[in-house]
Amino acid sequence: MLAQEYPFGPQTDDPALERTPLREDPIRLAVLDDGAENPVDLSEHPDVPWIAGRQGSYCHAVVLYTCRAAGFEPRITHFTNDFATAYGLVAAGVGFALIPDLAGPPPPGVRIVATRQPVPSRRIFAAVRSGSSARPAVAACLAALQAA
Repeated sequence: MLAQEYPFGPQTDDPALERTPLREDPIRLAVLDDGAENPVDLSEHPDVPWIAGRQGSYCHAVVLYTCRAAGFEPRITHFTNDFATAYGLVAAGVGFALIPDLAGPPPPGVRIVATRQPVPSRRIFAAVRSGSSARPAVAACLAALQAA
């Protein structure tokens, strides 16, 4: 299985599973491409509406975590766990969004900008039953995932 974790919500080790780290996936701020400063100081934008994942999801939690670390409670106005939809909402000018690099490049009208405050990356890993990574098919699959 492929899974993710964030530094603010690490998953506990499970002796029944072996984890194979695959990559860090940086999360970036997506804004309307209107000439906003780069990098953005989030603490100077506490009233900007936010696009976040559904409540209870990590896509939601990363927005809460990042904004609270910048000193404010985000005003979340749109909820989606679909990054293409989040990009579309940013392009429509309805708010800021935090988008992982693996979501792909932004569409026209959206710019990815740095932030003065740290934004956590997510860690992507594969998990298999303990002991199964030695099986040829599982080992080949893990090797292919690591190479990709």
